Amino acid sequence: MDSRKSIVGDAFRFGLRTLAKHIILFLFILLTVAIVNRVVSIAFTLLYVQMSSWFIDQWFIVYTRCFFVFYALVMFLLIGGMYLGFYKIALDLYDRGKSSIKNLFLCFTRAPRFLVALILYLAMLCAGAVFFVLPGIFVIIRFSLFPYFIVDHNAGAIESLKMSYEVTQNHGRDSFLLSILVLIIVTFLEILFALFGVTGLVNSMGSTFFSVLAYAFFYRLLVPKANTSGDVL
Repeated sequence: MDSRKSIVGDAFRFGLRTLAKHIILFLFILLTVAIVNRVVSIAFTLLYVQMSSWFIDQWFIVYTRCFFVFYALVMFLLIGGMYLGFYKIALDLYDRGKSSIKNLFLCFTRAPRFLVALILYLAMLCAGAVFFVLPGIFVIIRFSLFPYFIVDHNAGAIESLKMSYEVTQNHGRDSFLLSILVLIIVTFLEILFALFGVTGLVNSMGSTFFSVLAYAFFYRLLVPKANTSGDVL
């Protein structure tokens, strides 16, 4: 049997099997994400309305722009922290067969480096698509494991990208094939969520949970638990 098909197939089956086995945890995570997102949005709306009365007309536009920049920054960090929590939960489910919803909130201190790494990754992906097309995308996909190194090794933004590239040196095709399969499943889940009226952040995080699980299997195949700290500092 082709080892590439075996790796990709095993990752796919692990994602589906784990998602089905822990569907209650998955639903509670989505509910928690929805509540947190709603509470933060309401809090910022009330704060904006309250503070608006403090500024005269000529300063109102400046205040509005600064406020929404601050709001966007907070939301990016909040979403980034919860996404890292997703990765932490996925690794726990692989390592121990169980996890807790509290892990969704254990990685907020690492959110800034995650966002920096994500911006760099997306920039490289866009450059690869524009200038190198498939060969560029094939190479850049090797950087896709960086969130796991941030969670599992407490790596920095650039360090996590380098570690992902190095560890997939002999598994570029596996990562490429897995990314195609994951893209198909994620697209299907996004459509399914949309049909049930689930949109926005909940749709985004819900539809990507399968990919996080599948890549957690792939990551642990390349980086065994015995060689990592596994702790969230």
